[in-house]
Amino acid sequence: MVFGWLKRPVELALFDPVPDSTIEIGHIRMFDPRDLNILSNGDFSHGMDRWYFTDDQHRIWRIHNQYLMSLFEGGCLGLVSLILLAAAAVAGAVRAMAQGNRMAAAVAASLLAFLCSSVFDYLLEAPRLSTLFYLVAFTGLTMMTRYRPASPMSAGHAAARQPPQKEYPSGGIP
Repeated sequence: MVFGWLKRPVELALFDPVPDSTIEIGHIRMFDPRDLNILSNGDFSHGMDRWYFTDDQHRIWRIHNQYLMSLFEGGCLGLVSLILLAAAAVAGAVRAMAQGNRMAAAVAASLLAFLCSSVFDYLLEAPRLSTLFYLVAFTGLTMMTRYRPASPMSAGHAAARQPPQKEYPSGGIP
């Protein structure tokens, strides 16, 4: 307790190991060393106030499909946004492939592999995978611009491409 204001939270966990059984709880009490009840609403007279129920078996509550989970979490707008982002990124990578960008093939293949495996799992749940997906998707979006490969004339021969200067008989001044 800090200056008598803040109390440490207490977590109480109950577990029923017997399948298809039920535990009914009507009144819970916990006492401190001074024999004072430290639970608020232990008799549930105020409904579920001060109680938070969880399920430790979270895998049964997961949706193993990226598209359905996007629809569930973000609604139609979230699902459409995900599909449009992925489609635009793949389109940008395919366009860059057609222009000769070799890196675009890796970007397009990565995005298509992610989209195919998203049918069987919720991949954006993991922060590292979602970061990687968005980095690759934004790389594909940047490939929407026209790709110009470096030409042999670009580096050391810039002077050869400039028009010749006129020479004047008076030392270069017109």
